[in-house]
Amino acid sequence: MAQFLARQEAFATEISLQRATMERQQREIDEQVQRMIQREQEADWRHQEAAVALEAATQLARANAEAVAQAMMEAQAKAAGMRDHTSKADSSTFIYRSGALMLIVLIYVDDIIITGSTSAVISDLIGYLRTKFAVKNLGSLHYFLGLQVSRSAHGMHLSHTKYIRDLLTKTGLLESKPIPTPIALGSLSIHDGDLLPDATSYRSIIGALQFCTFTRPDISYSVNKLYQFMHSPTTVHLQAAKRVMRYLKGTPHLGLFIQPDTISQLHCFTDADWASCPDDRRSTSVYCVFLGLNLLSWSSSKQKVVSRSSTESEYRALANGASEVSWLETLLTELGFRVSSPSMLHCDNISTLHLASNPVLHARTKHVEIDCHFVRERVNRGSIRLEFTPSSDQLANCLTKPLVVSRFHDLRTKLNVLPCPLS
Repeated sequence: MAQFLARQEAFATEISLQRATMERQQREIDEQVQRMIQREQEADWRHQEAAVALEAATQLARANAEAVAQAMMEAQAKAAGMRDHTSKADSSTFIYRSGALMLIVLIYVDDIIITGSTSAVISDLIGYLRTKFAVKNLGSLHYFLGLQVSRSAHGMHLSHTKYIRDLLTKTGLLESKPIPTPIALGSLSIHDGDLLPDATSYRSIIGALQFCTFTRPDISYSVNKLYQFMHSPTTVHLQAAKRVMRYLKGTPHLGLFIQPDTISQLHCFTDADWASCPDDRRSTSVYCVFLGLNLLSWSSSKQKVVSRSSTESEYRALANGASEVSWLETLLTELGFRVSSPSMLHCDNISTLHLASNPVLHARTKHVEIDCHFVRERVNRGSIRLEFTPSSDQLANCLTKPLVVSRFHDLRTKLNVLPCPLS
């Protein structure tokens, strides 16, 4: 009887210990949930503050643009024959034209770039603006919103060298070991690694890297991929972001090189990586648009819907490229640049080219959204022409997926991401 009571007491003690352990674990889970809710609320507050700041900056930019537009209209009244208008392709650009004379004004909040056909007409406009605003003339364009502009006998070099070095210092990676590519081979998933206790540093790094992509198309794919994890970044995603920083550590001097060229035809290279995202199986679509030898526009983004075939994903990328070409044609025409027609769209998928140019195959493509057939309409009008380009010559490849070092460096050079040439 005594042994039975002892066993019962031991059993009761064990049950009590297990209950206490379970209660402690439940409290820890509740605390973790509360911390996660608190972090999400803090993130929402930061997003709301950022949205308010962005709206204020937008309103300021709009007010400045309207004020400058009014000043230019007054200047127009003083100069017979001068006429100006806001660009239809870019609302922050104002074009001022009279015969052979031309002025172009680009406004971003309270920063303005002015260029024109002669130095005298630029000086006249600056002088007139000084009568209306407190204007500080910084001379020839060398630095604008973190963007460095270097000129030489060979052309113009756009870079973020100082911005990158400041970013490396801010993140404590200035003395890190450089690495030859911005992203490792393989794919990243939302389930990789453990959630970061505080995602502020990760979001700050990715936001800064987004700004670097304005002159560094070689990191567009990496930054776009990492941007997809902004809502719940993990330790693996943070390491991937630091890898991009280490890549920039070894290449801060690289930037987009623009050189004089006589070719006036647009060439757009489009590509897609079908079902590349392991989390939702959406594809990645990219395009690169060249005017002659110079890269004008590029994009690497995840498609908004799931494509049921590689042909469909390539077709969506082709439609995005055609839309960008159409916008650039409008902008260049407004700037007085005559673009040779038709523009060329290069694709490495033969089936996609057949779908875009052969209406007989329409019954097989009903699952493709109607807006993708924008490409076919442009082909029928003769404004664009499609051309098959082998994968070995596909310049957009480095914006689609991770590549080995040799292939990545080769395509990076062909995208005109180069060091600043000597004068």
